[in-house]
Amino acid sequence: MSLMVSELSTKEKDELYQFLLDYQMDYRDSLNLPEDVTFGVEIESSLRKPKKLLEMYDWILDSREKGKNIPFEYWNLVFESSVYDDNGAGYEVVSPILTDNIETWNKLNEVCQIIRSCCGIATDECGAHVHVGAENTIQNDPNKLLNIFKLWVAYEDVMFKFGYGKNAAGRESLLMYSPPIAETVKKIIGDISPEDFSNVLNSLFLSKRRAINIQNMRDFYLFGKSKNTIEFRNANGTLDPVVWQNLINVFCKFVLYSTSSDFDEEFVDYKIDSDDRPYYGPSNGYSEIYFERALEIADLIFDNNHDKLNFLKQYIMQKQVPESQHKLTLSYKR
Repeated sequence: MSLMVSELSTKEKDELYQFLLDYQMDYRDSLNLPEDVTFGVEIESSLRKPKKLLEMYDWILDSREKGKNIPFEYWNLVFESSVYDDNGAGYEVVSPILTDNIETWNKLNEVCQIIRSCCGIATDECGAHVHVGAENTIQNDPNKLLNIFKLWVAYEDVMFKFGYGKNAAGRESLLMYSPPIAETVKKIIGDISPEDFSNVLNSLFLSKRRAINIQNMRDFYLFGKSKNTIEFRNANGTLDPVVWQNLINVFCKFVLYSTSSDFDEEFVDYKIDSDDRPYYGPSNGYSEIYFERALEIADLIFDNNHDKLNFLKQYIMQKQVPESQHKLTLSYKR
């Protein structure tokens, strides 16, 4: 049975936080996702030896030539112009359509190892992008899509801090390529008519370069394009398969909860309306820990303790910040 962590006493929450400091996230054989839930990843890195990568692994194909089509079942290597340093050029390895099975997790682990073996590193410019299939989750339902954005508005600070992975703050290029959306969406979401899916798509598609990108969904529904995914773009780049698996698990279950009959719209609306904290800005980089808010969303989107512990552990990670500077807020003033 899953523990409702948001209902713990103040003392128990403090004990949980102390436990999490030493807790180690693990790499799993299964996330217990439904069989029809699909996802994909874009793994950005500064790669020194791309030729070696392509020579060694025939299941990673080269799609760097403009217009070159790669079959969906292959991983492929593409240029990434947003990533560059003095010792290597920017690339991303793009996955095929994946599902939750041991083959997927073995392959993801292998890909991360391959990139590192070819002198690849996840620099401060790199992002980690996760696509979640919309066909069997959102299902062209405007209310389900609206619920995803509502939940994001309510907890964007937590989702950004979680996405920072093992680092204390977002990557250098975060505001250029994956800026926050909560402040903008909060202003418009009440005026969006949920009766028309195309209207919802056009209203919520702010830009491809935002924390949540629904361009593939919009183009699939309106123009008959081939990809039907919602993309989460806010996470920092990483070559750690454990962090990657955790990102995939959280974003998939974020979507699954938002599109389920369990979605608590009244509570989420209350969180949006009652939140008067500043949004992302010069004085607020979403790097402060609001532990009670993280506990709330953990109880909403997860149905087991394993998921909650892995999510909360990554949320409180503060690499590059001395322990004396940790900001832990257990009591969030409404």
